[in-house]
Amino acid sequence: SDGSVAFVKNLYPKIKIMENDVNNYCRANNLGIRHSEGKYTALLNNDTKVDKDRLVELVKVGESGKRVGAVGSKILLMDGKIHSVGHVEFPYFYWGDEGFLEEDCRQYDEVKQIGSISNCSVLYTKSALKQAGVFDEDFVMYMEDVDMVFRLKEKGWSVWYAPQSIVSHRLHGSQQPPEERRFYAERNRLLFIAKHFPDKLPETISGFGEIFKSKPEILEKYQARWK
Repeated sequence: SDGSVAFVKNLYPKIKIMENDVNNYCRANNLGIRHSEGKYTALLNNDTKVDKDRLVELVKVGESGKRVGAVGSKILLMDGKIHSVGHVEFPYFYWGDEGFLEEDCRQYDEVKQIGSISNCSVLYTKSALKQAGVFDEDFVMYMEDVDMVFRLKEKGWSVWYAPQSIVSHRLHGSQQPPEERRFYAERNRLLFIAKHFPDKLPETISGFGEIFKSKPEILEKYQARWK
């Protein structure tokens, strides 16, 4: 509704436009993936500014070894602090962004395999997606990237972090209502558990509220991240 489709068609006629019929983040990405060509498919949020070498550095890591299924960027906030250098798992199947709100002092400048990556800026190997499948559209948004990583790893693909691929992200720049974010975050956590660890669903269904009943040493370990 913002006129962006007509804007791009008029000023950039060489760009291929695929109009989605519903506002579903996963479905939109799948539409692009299915129409993309070449060895890789790159995803990028629309509320970002990118370094000129963002794609080059992602491809470098993608080409660095066999069975590289996905490579994520270093994602900064607009003020230069870190937004995400990959995902970290919390108790009860919650996931958060590694390095969130830290100053970028090159402490995360090592190319390495990681547990999960954000779809904010990522490069997927097309052959890996063909084996693992496209995004699960039931997620709509949030945790669809964690679900994808789990499926890639089940097929023997590795997931990497490329620190020289830098993106600045205007966090929640889409102006999504906070209550909607909370709804999808919690709903998709349950969907993820039911999909990958169904036997754990009864003991984890109550979610974040139950974390405060954990042992003191567990609370101390994650207290800083909750802040």
